[in-house]
Amino acid sequence: MSNPRDVLLKSLEEITGSIYTEDIKQMISKIREKKSKKDKETDEILDIISERLKSHPLIKKVIDQGNISRYIRRGDNYKKLKKLLESKQGESLSPVEMNEAKQLMQRILDDVKQYIINQAIKTEQGLRRMHSPGSVAKSEAMNLYFSGEKYSENILTDLASKLYSSIALGDYVGIYTEDEELLEYLRQLIAQKFDPKARYKISADRLRISAYESKYPFSTFLGFLFWLMDYYDQAEGDEKNLLTSIIDRFRRSSVTIYFMPPEKEKWRTINVPRLEIFIDIWMLNRDNRTTLREFRDELINTIKRARGKVQKDKTKIDKVADIIMNNYEIFCQRLITYGDLDLYALRRIIDIVIDLDSSYDIGLNLSKLGKLLELYKHK
Repeated sequence: MSNPRDVLLKSLEEITGSIYTEDIKQMISKIREKKSKKDKETDEILDIISERLKSHPLIKKVIDQGNISRYIRRGDNYKKLKKLLESKQGESLSPVEMNEAKQLMQRILDDVKQYIINQAIKTEQGLRRMHSPGSVAKSEAMNLYFSGEKYSENILTDLASKLYSSIALGDYVGIYTEDEELLEYLRQLIAQKFDPKARYKISADRLRISAYESKYPFSTFLGFLFWLMDYYDQAEGDEKNLLTSIIDRFRRSSVTIYFMPPEKEKWRTINVPRLEIFIDIWMLNRDNRTTLREFRDELINTIKRARGKVQKDKTKIDKVADIIMNNYEIFCQRLITYGDLDLYALRRIIDIVIDLDSSYDIGLNLSKLGKLLELYKHK
């Protein structure tokens, strides 16, 4: 078992990366631009650090950027680098100066990573959002803690390392698994298919997840699994082998879903048991998967057609869409957790889309839903 502190540091290194010559050149360019605009507010050093820390869509929401900036400014490395850069007034650095600037900047970045780790292990604050989204510090809600409830440094570091090791699916959802090899396989997949410099995130649109789905954790996760299986169907050679390993390990693994939408009161940490039943019934069976995906697609298209019919009061349709998607989320949660259909949620969806059709003549097509119910009957 890996040391939680080492895992957290490794995750931070994955997110922040290293400092390169191009980073220093970028800072010099900003100094030159700031000088021409007489801008005294921009801090080129802090901008680079902030850009790195904010590159993970979820982690940027739990990092206290203000305190980190104050911490950086107090450090000797920051003062030395600031003095070096300002002495050049936007002019190019010599090779020796460039090497010094890179070393100072890397030390600043290393100090920030240690600062974040030290914040994570503060036992007196208890469980916080950086450990488990949806949690609050003792200072914020003492009444939510049991008498004598405490968390050790090791537990807090372990929880933080899981969130920081998560893979973001869009802006609001992240997934984590205790299977370290599965996480590494997923990072390899992201590097091969999307971005080798950001192996910890995939944008929702690249996964063909609609804006309606991306606001819900189970809907987003199901959309990701649709994409994964579709990619598996067409892959060959080494890619096929990698995807086979990923799917097999997903079958045998439990998954933690981090849900962090703009509204903090909705943040949650969701533990999903082994996915074996769900994957065997609904993902590996191509006919079942196709029926399920077609139902999802028709649902999203129904909402889009309804919005297209309304010229003025689109907010009314958006409210109806929220109700539809809330029920779809309930449907996805039961499906992924138990491999079973939630008939009550389906009934609610049917009632709502029939009402939409009667009001806006959206060309309702319930055939996809009918195929889904047929599968339930013969399951």
